[in-house]
Amino acid sequence: MKKLKQLPKQPNKDDLLQKIQRVKAVANNTIYLDDNSDYRSALLEICHILGMDYDDIGVEFLEE
Repeated sequence: MKKLKQLPKQPNKDDLLQKIQRVKAVANNTIYLDDNSDYRSALLEICHILGMDYDDIGVEFLEE
């Protein structure tokens, strides 16, 4: 018998709101510090907060 593929767990509203707050803080603080550094580390952190594995970030172009 063929095994059915399980759907990924859907995050609840509180988890999503918490992630949005963390992403907003990382983005805002990176801009606020304005220390002439590149934004790569902040963007990596944002992608990771949103659920991407570090090994998958920047490997391929993602269509919008």
